Amino acid sequence: MAVYKKDNAVGIDAKINDVIDQLNDVLNVLQSWNVNIYHRIYKETTKQGVSPYAHLSGKEYLPVFNNDRVNGEIGFILDDNRDINSGTNTVNCDVVFSVNIEKILGTSNIREDERLIISARQALSIYNPTGLKTRIKNVYSEFNTDKIAYADMQPFLNFSYVIKLVYTENCIL
Repeated sequence: MAVYKKDNAVGIDAKINDVIDQLNDVLNVLQSWNVNIYHRIYKETTKQGVSPYAHLSGKEYLPVFNNDRVNGEIGFILDDNRDINSGTNTVNCDVVFSVNIEKILGTSNIREDERLIISARQALSIYNPTGLKTRIKNVYSEFNTDKIAYADMQPFLNFSYVIKLVYTENCIL
């Protein structure tokens, strides 16, 4: 399990760091999900189309989707448009969960996706989620997902919650 926050974060990046702390405390520490939590997921245009990349540190980025070597991954996709009002800004954010159900909950004869969806919502409850997206084609609708085989089959689960992040411009230039 790894948690990637931005150092010296300002504005929206500082707010995402707060959400990362909340998710880590609830899902990784209290519930033992042991998933990687990344900061923003950037939309990078490659030869294969638009791909999701999470910033790790410095100039290091990691492509994200389903990673069968870890319990799961969480990241943040910001809407391209933000509302700006006298130093207080608002942006819609998809908190994306790509998880391996069996690695988090153990082997089961039934698919336990709803248990993880509810746990994630409860972890985000202070941010008042306004929507839920399921299936990889909806969660990653802005990205090329053609090469992902078995994305929505056991044990993989992809979903995202839409939250509205309000933040201040706390940076002095």
